[in-house]
Amino acid sequence: MKRIILLLGVFTFTLISCSKEQSTIKEEEPGFDLNNLYGVWKKTEVYNGVPSTFTVIENGPTLTFLEDATFSTNEFPCGGKYTFTTDSIIKADFDCAGAMMDFHYNDDGNSAEILRYFGFEGAFDRYKKISDPE
Repeated sequence: MKRIILLLGVFTFTLISCSKEQSTIKEEEPGFDLNNLYGVWKKTEVYNGVPSTFTVIENGPTLTFLEDATFSTNEFPCGGKYTFTTDSIIKADFDCAGAMMDFHYNDDGNSAEILRYFGFEGAFDRYKKISDPE
């Protein structure tokens, strides 16, 4: 009987520990100059994963990242706030419907891009910066 109570206690503690850990987003400092992020980014391509093809997007939607840790977009019904979960992953928390989305910031020193991976086989949207903040 003591074993059962002990096992139930350990199991309950494990469940509580996991649920707290999963619900907390740890904020990190970005591993790049934030001034390179601020501004307007336009979706320029979609990589379809399978088959491995890029589709160029003409007049793609835009994302705007501001210095006050907010963003806006014309692709979704609302914008919201952003944080960093690693040195290059931007966690976007949309004001509507509690939706969240990850954007991956890449900068090789010559050009920067933001990628948004989705769903299957490494498919992603590619955004290129088109203007700095005003």
